Amino acid sequence: TNTPAYPKWFLDILQLLNSPEYFTKPVTDIIPETYYSHATVSNAFRKYLGVTLSDYLINLRLDHAAELLANTSQTALEICTAVGYDSFSYFIKQFKKKFGVTPHKYRTDVMKN
Repeated sequence: TNTPAYPKWFLDILQLLNSPEYFTKPVTDIIPETYYSHATVSNAFRKYLGVTLSDYLINLRLDHAAELLANTSQTALEICTAVGYDSFSYFIKQFKKKFGVTPHKYRTDVMKN
């Protein structure tokens, strides 16, 4: 298989961000832990993945939220907080934008299947 040639430091950041304890943090808390500047990290995400760091994190958070909705009894509000959102309404808006349904409807649909 052809895997893109990412620099090791970028792969290390991606590995770090695979963990909920990191991707649920604000960007301003994540960047210092990479030992690179915000501009360097942001540019690398655009260059290598074609997305912004913020969009990458939103995707990770929402995928994790969907997993929690499907596999736990946590409320949507608890999940909202657990995946790093301060605003429940913003969380619902982002979730609906990605999955086409609200978190509640998502859970209801998963339970039917």
